[in-house]
Amino acid sequence: MNLIEEMPFEVDASMWSSILRGCIAHGSRSLGKKVAERITDLDPDNSGAYVQLSSIFATSGEWENSEQIRKLMRDKQIQKNPGFSWAES
Repeated sequence: MNLIEEMPFEVDASMWSSILRGCIAHGSRSLGKKVAERITDLDPDNSGAYVQLSSIFATSGEWENSEQIRKLMRDKQIQKNPGFSWAES
């Protein structure tokens, strides 16, 4: 987190997304919340950040906050990008 904040250039949402994935992988919910909020400030249409933030709230039992994020997505008409697989059967 300190490294990304001290970069000598402007950090974009994709760089913050890398930090967010690390927060989720290591169970750092409080930092994950801050990072997800930073991403949504930089890229308000970034569905992934909203979904991850909602998941962070849900896994910590903050169901009302999780639902508020989902409601915010609906209000802003932000839809989660569907997943897909490259695997063939």
